[in-house]
Amino acid sequence: MVPFVRDAWPGVPAVLFGDLDPRGVEIAQTLLASWPGLGWFTPQLPAGVLARARSCAWPPLPEGMPATIARLAQAGRWVEQEDLIRESAILEALSRA
Repeated sequence: MVPFVRDAWPGVPAVLFGDLDPRGVEIAQTLLASWPGLGWFTPQLPAGVLARARSCAWPPLPEGMPATIARLAQAGRWVEQEDLIRESAILEALSRA
């Protein structure tokens, strides 16, 4: 079994902030299934981010996906986390997550 960070600090809250793309969704689903209490940071996209996002084809989404993921999938776009941290609104939201 692969050790998790959560095992070292079980009482510390954790938030996943990954790429908002099909592979990122797969990773999030795997981690959320095995890490009770893990948060998934999927912020609302500030104006202009969707227009600058990269194109990609999305598979059908599972039920219950966050609105941001559904919006990106519907638009056929994806965003890397590194692109999002340049947005001050995202940094403020992440600090509250």
